[in-house]
Amino acid sequence: MSLYILNNAMADTAEPEGCTSTFLYIVMGSAVLNIIFPFYLCYKVWMQIMTQEDQFVDGDKEEEKAQSLLSKGAAAAKKQAGKEEEEQAPMLEARKPGYTIVPQSVVVDAFSHVWMNDFFVLFMFALFCGLFALSIVGQEKIETPSPKVLGIGNETATDLICPASDATVSCGYYFFGFAAVWSLAWMKCGCCSREVYLKKDIQEELMDANVE
Repeated sequence: MSLYILNNAMADTAEPEGCTSTFLYIVMGSAVLNIIFPFYLCYKVWMQIMTQEDQFVDGDKEEEKAQSLLSKGAAAAKKQAGKEEEEQAPMLEARKPGYTIVPQSVVVDAFSHVWMNDFFVLFMFALFCGLFALSIVGQEKIETPSPKVLGIGNETATDLICPASDATVSCGYYFFGFAAVWSLAWMKCGCCSREVYLKKDIQEELMDANVE
């Protein structure tokens, strides 16, 4: 999305020849920052997750296996019929052999912490709000665009203002809307912020690399 908006804004600076536009420069700068932002955010969230390593769960640890509804129903039927069987020892099963499990609560807490406390993330949120406001008011509130085809007049190259296309002007809606939906999904939606499985051999290699 950012590349598409950046390409549109750069295309808008082509006509009329020699034109400039503060509005388009703001859009292009924001698009470049938004390309970097997801990688930065994921990195900071992962760093925050690793500070809560004491809450990770060993996937090889054996836990009592939950009975299925069918098994529970069969046991209840036998009990009512007076055919009680000897109580069996609970079945133990490893939750995720070969993996370390990062609980969902740790993932959500890490994302919320970074979103609310990191200065660059807060700056990007303010930027998205500003772009949303710019999309509402339009380019004309900042500068008066010049026509793409110039008539006979006294305008010089330094006076020319590049007109922004409708797609470029509305970019603030896309930036703000996508960021809002994505962040709310990670903080509030259980289907998005699930527990994470780390393969133990890879995790050990990463920890050894950090020590070195």
